[in-house]
Amino acid sequence: MAKVNSRQTLIDYCLRQLGQPLIKINVAQEQIDDCVDDAIQKFQEYNGEATIRTYLKHAITATDQANGYIPVPESMIMVNKVLPFSSASKGDMFSDDWELQNNAISKLRFATGGGGLTSYEIAMNHLEMIDMMFSTATPSKFNRYQGRLYLDINWATETSVGDMIVFEGSMVIDPEQTPLIYNDIMLKQFTVQLIKRQWGSNLKKYDGVIMPGGITLDGQKIYDEANEELKELAETMRDLYEEPVDFLVG
Repeated sequence: MAKVNSRQTLIDYCLRQLGQPLIKINVAQEQIDDCVDDAIQKFQEYNGEATIRTYLKHAITATDQANGYIPVPESMIMVNKVLPFSSASKGDMFSDDWELQNNAISKLRFATGGGGLTSYEIAMNHLEMIDMMFSTATPSKFNRYQGRLYLDINWATETSVGDMIVFEGSMVIDPEQTPLIYNDIMLKQFTVQLIKRQWGSNLKKYDGVIMPGGITLDGQKIYDEANEELKELAETMRDLYEEPVDFLVG
């Protein structure tokens, strides 16, 4: 199997698959770069391994308070929750949230006893329920195309300049930082077919032209073949990477 570990080696691999250097691939470098970018975007949309769960922190500024949101890196595609930064999270032992959670956990100790792994499992389930019931996670709204994390709070009274906000979400992995992504078999095949389709699109303008040696150009055929391959690859990627729908049974 050909080893691909960079953007350029991916391009070289794809051109070899299409026949270069024996065949001249009539695609401009700019068009090839567009095909690679489109293939990576498709890969990131379908493959869960192209993203990573992460935590980011941000120090609130006066600009954030005026805007009512904080900027989020372009690579962040989802924000699951914003960790609390209220008095409870700052260690205020007299807050209502702290008292509720501490009381619930104290009762839990008596309820579970010392029954080994069984009691531990019961305790963990109770703690998860407590977290759901008494969580003080900050309500928020996020859209990846805006690049803004809106917090449903009173910025003037609930935040101060310099306060740290931590939020959990999913971020796409940069192939330049993780070059093994370039060697993914589906990414390579998808890139090959995108370049092939662009090649066919370029040649369609010269369909019927007889080249030296009696060869007749047929860009439409190349274009159609690539389109069919891309449809099959898209279906394969959906089958491989998309999670099945969960059904609730009551």
